[in-house]
Amino acid sequence: PAIEAASRSVELDPELSEAHATLGFSLHAGRYDWAGAEKHLKKAIELNPGNAVAYVWYSIVLYTEGRFDEALDLARKGVELDPLTPFNHHNVGWGLYYARRFDEAIKIYQKVIEDFPDYSFGHYGLSKIYRIIGRTKEAIKENQRAKELMGESVFSLLAEAECLAADGQTELSRQKLVELAKLAEERFVSPYQVSLVYAFLDDKENVISCLKQAYERKEAWLNWMGVDPALNLVRESSEYNSILEEIGYRQFFVNFALSGTNLLDAPRRAGSGRDRMHDLTTLVIDDGHQTADGATLEFSTHNWKRWIAAAVIMVAVLTAIGSIYYFNAPSDPKMVVVKSAGFQNPALLVLPFSGNDPASETIGVGLADALTQRLGNLKSISVLSASTGRSLAGRDVREIASEFGVSFVMKGEIRNETGSAVLEVELLNANTGTVLWDETFRSDPGNYFELQSKVADRFWRSLKIEPLPMELRQLEKSYTQSASAYEKYLIGRSQMANRTSEGLRRAIASFAAAIKDDAGFAPAFVGLADAHSLLNLYDIRPPEDAYSKAREY
Repeated sequence: PAIEAASRSVELDPELSEAHATLGFSLHAGRYDWAGAEKHLKKAIELNPGNAVAYVWYSIVLYTEGRFDEALDLARKGVELDPLTPFNHHNVGWGLYYARRFDEAIKIYQKVIEDFPDYSFGHYGLSKIYRIIGRTKEAIKENQRAKELMGESVFSLLAEAECLAADGQTELSRQKLVELAKLAEERFVSPYQVSLVYAFLDDKENVISCLKQAYERKEAWLNWMGVDPALNLVRESSEYNSILEEIGYRQFFVNFALSGTNLLDAPRRAGSGRDRMHDLTTLVIDDGHQTADGATLEFSTHNWKRWIAAAVIMVAVLTAIGSIYYFNAPSDPKMVVVKSAGFQNPALLVLPFSGNDPASETIGVGLADALTQRLGNLKSISVLSASTGRSLAGRDVREIASEFGVSFVMKGEIRNETGSAVLEVELLNANTGTVLWDETFRSDPGNYFELQSKVADRFWRSLKIEPLPMELRQLEKSYTQSASAYEKYLIGRSQMANRTSEGLRRAIASFAAAIKDDAGFAPAFVGLADAHSLLNLYDIRPPEDAYSKAREY
């Protein structure tokens, strides 16, 4: 679904990290293209080592391949770069679950719940593990909290059906399947996710039936079937293995042996001779089920293509750097020399730029976000994510340094004056709170790209960083000559930041307007595809054309 938009962005700018990351993950989820996914995700990290999303998405690809140790390293790097996005922590626990390291996964999810108590997937993840190890009453309790936080979503109803089946409440579980069949007339109900409920019901026939339907629809969740503990019930079935062959999965079987993971090694369900199983993680569902008398339920499929598009992205859908640095004052009082006492790369956090009015505040958030992305192209410094910067706005910089291992914090204020746009910026030693330099940057009215470029240049020169040729091209690159297009792009990034339905819809309008002003503006295509994709996650009833619109652009 987002493949077309991301492909267009890569065509326009082959050196744009975010475009490669989006395309790589989309190829994995949408086409079972593991080789293509790895190629673009590796390229995304090569171009921008600070792209936390690329590490997270790459880890997901490797999880599905059974390369658990490599994947967990990448997942933890995503947490390091973006520690305040709860999905990144959830992603570590999620990988440990598939690696059958259940005790470790429980600890991760308990910590997620402690740090992010209102994050639904923390409770959902813990429930998922409790289901598979036989602690079904605790699973039901945790899932109830997840359901309260998610609302009456298809996803929460599926998880509830799984919990009931795992607890031996067969009749109630099948009743939930009936409800889901009715709901499927309006919403996408994933055959793959339904197959997991049937796995807990020990119903091999319907597990295979649903997996076949998932294959017919090219469902993104099939990427997980080779490593999913919930499918031990049918793992030795010829029909199950036939589907794996069709999606090109058998090539990865050697990875399981190398990782030491026994795919048939899962806890036993109390009172049953069957393996305890479960799965899921972030989305809605699709096809077949059965009534209490054994009749197969029919799920509406008239709009399955639209919802598969949502599934592709939502399958998605998130340790600080900790070293000490000291500073020597060079002959130029505004020049900072950094020497490492631990890690080779110091760490930077860019806080949202404040403004003197609501419009300036909006631009300030988007500008800080874009600046974070640009400076992330430097391999000699780690740049924490823009979402972390937004979360830490207003905090004392020394607290930030202590908790997140940050060496530098950049903050400032943006305003419009007669005849110019003005950005006042400070770079601080986060460990001491000392101002290393402060400077006022000016540009023509609305030319925020020029302001961003001037600040980026001032930063890397002040640290005496010598960018590699490819890094320098990215730092100096101008993605658009249209000031109005860039302003609308910054507004779109700001509107997308809060992940609300209203904000995402506004962001879509802003990115579309930016593209209208400049049809060759590559980052705007990435923003548009991401906003459409996120709308399917954060809006209970996303518009029918959410993904078709992404394709159009």
